[in-house]
Amino acid sequence: MIDSFLEQYDLYTFDEEMILYHLGEPYHLIDTSNSRREDEFKGLIYSYYLGYNRGFIDPVTFDIYIKPGELVSYYIFCHH
Repeated sequence: MIDSFLEQYDLYTFDEEMILYHLGEPYHLIDTSNSRREDEFKGLIYSYYLGYNRGFIDPVTFDIYIKPGELVSYYIFCHH
């Protein structure tokens, strides 16, 4: 399902409003804006739970990284 979404839309053109419109509220919204770690992303992480993948024993999330007022910086599939 996420694969067909990414084929249809260029996520790098999305702002926060478009993310919420197309994907709804995230499973987790993580704010790293005030992180003191220099090597950490500064902004918001919209994390969507995708469930379990057959090849892994850990659940998968689709994480979208965005700085407030900007467009998507990047996204990843994360095995926890």
